[in-house]
Amino acid sequence: MDWCVAEYVKLLKTVHSITVPAGKLPSIKEDALAGISRMKHTLPPEHGKKLLSMAEEIPESDHMIHGDYHTKNIVLADNEVLLIDMDTLSVGHPIFELAQMYNSYVGFSEYNEDIVLHFQGYPASIARAFWKNSLRAYLNTNDARYISEVEDKVRCLAYADLIDWKRRHSDLTNEEDRATVELWTRNLTAILEHVDFLSFDLHAEETFSGEQLVIEATADNLPHVLAFVNEQLERVNCPIKTQMQISVAAEEIFVNIANYAYAPKTGPATIRLSISEDPAVVTVTFIDSGVPFDPLEKIDPDVSLPAEDREIGGLGIFITKKIMDDVHYEYKNGYNCLTMIKKM
Repeated sequence: MDWCVAEYVKLLKTVHSITVPAGKLPSIKEDALAGISRMKHTLPPEHGKKLLSMAEEIPESDHMIHGDYHTKNIVLADNEVLLIDMDTLSVGHPIFELAQMYNSYVGFSEYNEDIVLHFQGYPASIARAFWKNSLRAYLNTNDARYISEVEDKVRCLAYADLIDWKRRHSDLTNEEDRATVELWTRNLTAILEHVDFLSFDLHAEETFSGEQLVIEATADNLPHVLAFVNEQLERVNCPIKTQMQISVAAEEIFVNIANYAYAPKTGPATIRLSISEDPAVVTVTFIDSGVPFDPLEKIDPDVSLPAEDREIGGLGIFITKKIMDDVHYEYKNGYNCLTMIKKM
């Protein structure tokens, strides 16, 4: 199981790393939106509208998606892992790929577990374990809460696709077909009660040698962010003054993301922290997929003026730049990335 998961995810990430020239492959998002538009009336009106709106907001991507990525389409030849059946190739956010994967291992056989046995050749217990392990490996984290959050986003698209598919391929006169669609509809409706956005942080998938926290960017989560930062600094006996300065700067940056990146909604933020030994340097990077914004572009406030004569805002970023040794920003592949560097 471990070897298969590792090879499976490695190949999947290779596929998703490929940038496709414009117009060479269709958009998987367009197909998904068409399917949701067809099936949304099966949900309570507010839920159908919410699902379509969230799907429309999933970021565009020019990276390759296989579209039918399951173990029956992976072969081993001369100790080389190969991918077959390329007729479903497209481009888009990987959540669409993960939704298809969920259906292959769980969704299609959720009502009748014999389906996955006949389709994949192994029992449902193996299929579900393979899905869980693959998702964990793909996200590159053992954070159970984050994995569960991403899985719920995936299930929204997965169930929508299943309902649309079943309604187009069955007249629902069969009792099992009706019961299956009812199960998928109940599950989807329940998830839509607490899921507010469907994208997730792609940067969490990249190889990273330090420590990272993936968390919803809300002001309520600030204590968790500061606890994460301070725990890593205390572990290496960071001087208290330096630790306080980094903590102040981290609070400013995270609060900015929480207040503005996804307003009026919320979205994910990744906080990465690495510490080098020679020289002793702390690097903290904040990543979000919200509205492109470089906070460093704002002109520094004139602190020589009386408080009532200064423009509102900008002081927190000004302080961050003063107490850090370096702060830089870049917008890359749809992500805001702000990095702070501090010598210990």
